[in-house]
Amino acid sequence: MVVKEIQLLKRESQLNKEEETFFAKKEKLEKRNDVLEKMKTVIKQKESKVSDETHEIERREKHLDKLQQIIDKHEKPVEDSLNELQIQKVKLNENDIRLGEREQNLQKRESELDKLFENLEQRDDLRKVKSRVEMKEVELNTGNFNLRGREKIGRASCRERV
Repeated sequence: MVVKEIQLLKRESQLNKEEETFFAKKEKLEKRNDVLEKMKTVIKQKESKVSDETHEIERREKHLDKLQQIIDKHEKPVEDSLNELQIQKVKLNENDIRLGEREQNLQKRESELDKLFENLEQRDDLRKVKSRVEMKEVELNTGNFNLRGREKIGRASCRERV
């Protein structure tokens, strides 16, 4: 009996150790389980956040697609307008060149006209001088000239004095 009691005591001691080990393992597992539950909660929160961000990204992508469609819709007319403006710019430059040439031609003509006008004035002055000379000749020929306030002396009387 003593042997049985010793065996029972040994067995009881062994069972106590196993029980302590079991409870220690149980506590560790419960702690791990708590940590896992917390991690699951954090993961769910992060998944929810990722899902919300994914929905926001999808919403923005749809908005960007709509904007791109609007841009594509208006891009062609804008390009056409730009091309038309460039064509008009080239035409304006050509017109500016032509206007510059015309202005140069007009300046040349103006200078030529100024010269002609000066010539006309000179001719007019010459005509006036010529007409005065002719009038003087007529006066000399007709004898109607006045010598510094003296009486009119005819051609015949001038010859007589000489």
